[in-house]
Amino acid sequence: MCISDAVSVPSDCYPDSKAIQNDYGMITKYLAPKELHPKLVLDLQEDGSPAPYNDVVGKTILHNKQKYWTTQTNYHPHIELKAGENTLNVEIARVLIRTLIQRSTLTRFFDIEAYQKTMLDFITKPNSHNDCYASVSLRKFLHNYEKKRSWAESKISEYENTATIADLVATIPAILAPVLDKIKSLNQSDALEEVEITSDVLEMACKNAMEVVEVMNDNPLLRNRAELFAVLLVQLVVGVSPEEALNSDAARALGCDVAEWATLQIDEVIGDQMLTSSDLDSALKTTLFLFTKFHKNFEQGILKNANAGGKTCGRGALLGALLGAVNGQPSYEDYWMRNLHKKDQIQKEIVTLLHIVWDKELPQGPELFRKFQLRPLLPKKIPIPTLTYKIEGVIWGLLCADSLAMPVHYYYDLERLKEDYGEITTYVDPQEKHYLDLLSVTESSKALLEKVIGPENLKRWGIKDNHVHLGLKAGANTLDAHIFRVALRTVIRRKRYLDNSFDPESFLQDYVEMVTKPGKSTDTYIASCHREFFSNYFLQKPIFECGCQPNETNDTASGFFTLPAIVFSVVIDELRSQQLPKGSELEISNEIIQKAIQKVLRHLSFLHRSERMRRYARLYTEIFLAVLFGLDLRKAIEQIASPQLGINFKGIYEKGDADNEVFTTVFKNSGFIEGSLPAGLYLAYKYANDFYQALKANANLGGDNVGRAIFVGALVGAQRAQNVKKEALLQGLIEKDAIIKEITELLAY
Repeated sequence: MCISDAVSVPSDCYPDSKAIQNDYGMITKYLAPKELHPKLVLDLQEDGSPAPYNDVVGKTILHNKQKYWTTQTNYHPHIELKAGENTLNVEIARVLIRTLIQRSTLTRFFDIEAYQKTMLDFITKPNSHNDCYASVSLRKFLHNYEKKRSWAESKISEYENTATIADLVATIPAILAPVLDKIKSLNQSDALEEVEITSDVLEMACKNAMEVVEVMNDNPLLRNRAELFAVLLVQLVVGVSPEEALNSDAARALGCDVAEWATLQIDEVIGDQMLTSSDLDSALKTTLFLFTKFHKNFEQGILKNANAGGKTCGRGALLGALLGAVNGQPSYEDYWMRNLHKKDQIQKEIVTLLHIVWDKELPQGPELFRKFQLRPLLPKKIPIPTLTYKIEGVIWGLLCADSLAMPVHYYYDLERLKEDYGEITTYVDPQEKHYLDLLSVTESSKALLEKVIGPENLKRWGIKDNHVHLGLKAGANTLDAHIFRVALRTVIRRKRYLDNSFDPESFLQDYVEMVTKPGKSTDTYIASCHREFFSNYFLQKPIFECGCQPNETNDTASGFFTLPAIVFSVVIDELRSQQLPKGSELEISNEIIQKAIQKVLRHLSFLHRSERMRRYARLYTEIFLAVLFGLDLRKAIEQIASPQLGINFKGIYEKGDADNEVFTTVFKNSGFIEGSLPAGLYLAYKYANDFYQALKANANLGGDNVGRAIFVGALVGAQRAQNVKKEALLQGLIEKDAIIKEITELLAY
């Protein structure tokens, strides 16, 4: 912010790049502005007559600077600034930084009344800064304030059309304040990587930004632009990639068009209206254009802005903040740091603030925030009928996706899949033989398998190439899907008489009974993770210590099938505790989200002792909760999965490659969780609005398509909840009536 503003001082308000080159050549370093400017900027008149609001110049603000405000000579608006010195707008932003420091003992760094007072004291104090220019907004506001002495009554109406990009500069420290609040609250912990920047932090950053611009302006457009800029800046600060941030809703709403801009060269654009206009939206669009082109090169970005003309300082401050968030602080030996006019004071302010926040040794540059997670803003409330529809959609989606994929489960050779089954379009029986031999069994494991899956199912093991789900019929569900239903029934049973509808011990007992009781499941196959659990169980280990060890064979999507039921239990307990009427709304709080995540992770720990599974379960649960609570599925994947996995799902989708090509080249069609989760999320993203096509595509892509049902079926089922009941696939599920009964009992609270 400070560096980019300072280098832009000479060229601020220049009409174009040619005029800059006439006076300065190419700007490549800090320069003091020349005495004269090609435009009349310091003008006391408006439409040819003296402007009443300019009576504050030299009297209330800009003391001893009124000599430059004349129509006789085009003085440079920053004529008294030295090379590397900052404009008034950045000095005001620094006032806010000092205000944050003064509030270090309080819970929240930012307070709008404290900012108002310190800002007013600073700008009205003689010799507090050296700039000769103050924005029209500032002049008009102070003119009103001198007469009315009321902040609220002195604001400038939107109809006065004074808002510029410079009005957003002071929002930068205010936007960062809630992030600093969050870190400070964890100051006693050494686990910096566990910090999460949740939706309430982002919401507070937006609120702070809007409050700053509302100090002087009653302008809905400016408030909206402050909010959008806050979202973008926080995303970058906490480690969202520039590519993802620039494709976010906030960036697009600010005019960012990455696809169109990719074909444009800077030299083609310099001098165009977009680059030099003083209009608020044009200036913001230009800022994002420059950030898009130069987010990997701080120096090139700030210099290209300085040499472009227009509102170079206002743009420069915002651009510098965005570039700094991505590239981190330059070295102390760097030219731009060494020659910044007030570098020592600025550095002291930054270091003081950061050490108040985190009094241990801080990582340098962007690594400070790289491990932080940013949750998207969710709707504040969700109608309960919508929520129950979504729960239903998840259940039907998961079970339909599981059953549709079952016959071609573990078909990694897609040509062989087509040869054996053609295209899967509806439920079909599995053939007797599979193209892979997956049911091999040793003598030592036979005893375990007989106890777990029963003697009838055991007979199918050890016979070459027997199908893994031999014994199931078209429309039947696999063992994993039945275990999901066990978890649902645990919730149903407990919620009748207990406040806490899910308990791991109750589930584990139900799980053991279902899997080991003869006739409970006709599925031949049981995943490795379950086999290891029961191996431990029959060795008489305590039930909470039977979970499988981490390895690639155990760490698969099979372990995630029960997770939606755990989330449902938290939601249903909340509805019951609040005694909310069926037609009312549930307020979505961070407490509910955290409770659901922690319950999921605790539950998983008794089945899988894998940090890898825990990490992916947390990610999946965040996406699942976001969609369940009303966020669009594609937005949830873009905002949660893309930054954490480093995969641009939107970009892959927009490329338009065929699914089998994407699976082969990008996701490798792996059955392990590292491959199946991203692959499932991609299908959920692509087919977010087409339930049947999502499930059909998942089935026909083979691999661990049954495992991917938890991602594709559950998420698209939640997204398309209102229409899922109309899907023909529901009618073909063998246990449809029993499932309907379970759903009805689950949702009766």
